Amino acid sequence: VSPSCSGTFNGNIICQGDKTVTLRPPPGYKTYQWFADNSFSQQISTNPILLLDPVPAAGSIFPVIITPFPGFGCTDTLYAAIAISAKPISRAGTDVDVCRYQPIQIGTANNPAYSYDWKPASFVNNPIASNPMAWNPTRVPKELIVKTTDRLSQCFSYDTIVLTTRYVDTALVFNGKNNFCMGEPTPA
Repeated sequence: VSPSCSGTFNGNIICQGDKTVTLRPPPGYKTYQWFADNSFSQQISTNPILLLDPVPAAGSIFPVIITPFPGFGCTDTLYAAIAISAKPISRAGTDVDVCRYQPIQIGTANNPAYSYDWKPASFVNNPIASNPMAWNPTRVPKELIVKTTDRLSQCFSYDTIVLTTRYVDTALVFNGKNNFCMGEPTPA
């Protein structure tokens, strides 16, 4: 049921700012009985999945008695201990002007506790890097979004950066006379 054999199960971490939490014990049992606390005095649901709205306080414990189908094991009790985790801070960087096809590094230093996902992926050299090289080959400003996910809690956040392409005008403009004859004095 659980790799830690502690009677608890995963999925009970709430990300700071979440409005609801869904608790999911192992599937495949005949019945589920959820209780409001360790006293087992108030049954709150018999659904396999428990939706809590609003989010309970950190440290709240929700026991669930799981009963298997006949001949497939024993009745057991599991506990969902509610923990609240901070969301990671996403850092895409500050909006920037770049020359057409000129790559620029965006993002932030890598944190091994986080995973990164840049969208659209076609505008960066590595969409799962914390600080990829990015470019904007279009004439319109392009918004890039990074999703930063805490690998342990699965809490995530987003940040954006806008790349605006600047085209260099290579045309020459002359002021005054632009043709001179051999030996003709040039203006000072």
